[in-house]
Amino acid sequence: MSCSVLFYFEKAIFIGGCFSFHCYLFKLWPILFLPPLFIILKKEKAIQISAIAIIVSLFAFLPYYFPELPNNFSKSLVLYFNYFEFHAGIYHWTKIILDQFFNYEVRQVIMFYYKIFPLLLMGLFLWKFRNLKQSKNWLFLCLGILGIYLLTGSVIQPWYIIPLLVFGILHGIYTPLFWSLIIPLTYLTYRTFPYAEIHWVNTAIHLALLLFIAIEFRRKNLVNNALRNYH
Repeated sequence: MSCSVLFYFEKAIFIGGCFSFHCYLFKLWPILFLPPLFIILKKEKAIQISAIAIIVSLFAFLPYYFPELPNNFSKSLVLYFNYFEFHAGIYHWTKIILDQFFNYEVRQVIMFYYKIFPLLLMGLFLWKFRNLKQSKNWLFLCLGILGIYLLTGSVIQPWYIIPLLVFGILHGIYTPLFWSLIIPLTYLTYRTFPYAEIHWVNTAIHLALLLFIAIEFRRKNLVNNALRNYH
């Protein structure tokens, strides 16, 4: 993705879009890195980049197309987001709280709308830093967007935080590094078969992570420093 952004800034939009589609072929969540482009670039250019990346990605899928593909793909997404869970923090705690007050059907409806919660947080984050117009701010904005996704998601595999780790180190933010040191504990899930996640370990990891975030934000005053240093 970094190569694609480099080409974007060098005005090689089509080549940048071609690099972007490689990200989407492996994982869908790199799409999260497109909205920050609408802050650091002119809207017309950001639209061109997004359109090229998505269109090229769709063409790359054509050799694998068969009539049932769209239906199977949508079922896979529903299965992934609604039934899979690994190293989920806020998502897991929300489910536990809802279990105390609502039946299964109502809980499922509320958890469906929970999916909007991360999007709202991402939108608020981008709005807060909407004045960071310079190209060097792209990595910082991606750090915030990806951090929100990983903290609120339902399936967070340890290797998902690798880009977050790189973004954090580049900006002197060490929460991702701390997370990378404690997240291997999640592999205790695979100590038995069938696999069973140890929820108290997961809770301890996230409580330690949230405490570290609070301490780092307080000591470094990250929001104000970002607005001052990256403007």
